[in-house]
Amino acid sequence: MKYFIGVIAKQVIERHLVDILPEIVLSPMLVLGLTDDEVKYIAGEPKEITDRRNHLEKHLKMLESGQDTFRLAMGGLR
Repeated sequence: MKYFIGVIAKQVIERHLVDILPEIVLSPMLVLGLTDDEVKYIAGEPKEITDRRNHLEKHLKMLESGQDTFRLAMGGLR
């Protein structure tokens, strides 16, 4: 009986919930109808994350530059 109920539940979920997801969630027509602000809200990330990434990228460039300078000072080791 458990198996039967599980199979029926799975079929109902797939038929009524999962099958319609592409139409609702990622419909190209839906995406085309979104404003720029709506797209940024959905696909964007928080400003704090963007600021942190920018800071870390600058820090990485500074460290790589220092590493290159050190290698040159040590006789061009790579």
